[in-house]
Amino acid sequence: MFNPNLKPPSLKLEHTNLLRITLAGKMTTLHKDEVRKFTDQVYTAVQELYKRTGQKVNFLTDLKGLEVIEPEVMDVYSELLKKDLPYVNKSATFGSSVMILEAFATLSVLSARSNFRHFATREEALEYLFE
Repeated sequence: MFNPNLKPPSLKLEHTNLLRITLAGKMTTLHKDEVRKFTDQVYTAVQELYKRTGQKVNFLTDLKGLEVIEPEVMDVYSELLKKDLPYVNKSATFGSSVMILEAFATLSVLSARSNFRHFATREEALEYLFE
């Protein structure tokens, strides 16, 4: 069961090859196991979409409601970014504080992903994903 103090992350298919993740609330070390379960679901969805369409997947991650993400939780997301690399075309995040965006910029470096960018707005992120 998901911790009631954490807003559950969500995953939604928005387009033929666009998956949207929404992260919100405070993601602390206490939530690491729950976040790992979520990233396992994301990885399965990416693989299934790739197999079904034969196209690499684009990721749009909405960070508007994310208040805190601790390093141990970032490690879990870093593992996902490394693991799903063969199936992902581009990833874009948008809508968070400078501190959260800097954390995700660090995440892209740690995961060696050159196709992972950060934007202020959803529109800018979508433009990058579909250029």
